[in-house]
Amino acid sequence: MFDINDDLRKIENTNFFSKMGINNIDDDRVILIENLGKAFLSHPDEDFQEKFNKLRWLPSSISQEDPFYKKQKNTSELLNLRKCINKKILNATRDMNKELFIIPPHDFSLAARDSICFCFRQLMTERYLQLGQKWEFIAELYYLGHYPIGYIDNKIVAI
Repeated sequence: MFDINDDLRKIENTNFFSKMGINNIDDDRVILIENLGKAFLSHPDEDFQEKFNKLRWLPSSISQEDPFYKKQKNTSELLNLRKCINKKILNATRDMNKELFIIPPHDFSLAARDSICFCFRQLMTERYLQLGQKWEFIAELYYLGHYPIGYIDNKIVAI
């Protein structure tokens, strides 16, 4: 069993989304895009265009399904873990700089908050049921200050 308190402490000490646009990850499992505009509104450079067409977006709504694992039955203990982590993430991102997510006339701040909440809820499920480490890796990108938005094959696309 894992200790959620480690994550709760880590969340308190993380400045989420603070490294968007900074190329500070040297990991071949990650494709970094330099900004929101290139990710959501315009196409990245021509070399990336073919891969970009294969992009699968990470969920940003509670109603979306987990793209990595089949739906699992949640125990009351797991539901409590998911609620606890969700509340902590909401508190940690409540005062985030929404200007980072605005590209007129679009505001992606709600999608960003919903995405990070989805990730950490699924992280609790993944750990509790010992499913793997897909969400673990994505959560680490959030902890590093980036915004994971999707995946192509076995690579995570992040800003």
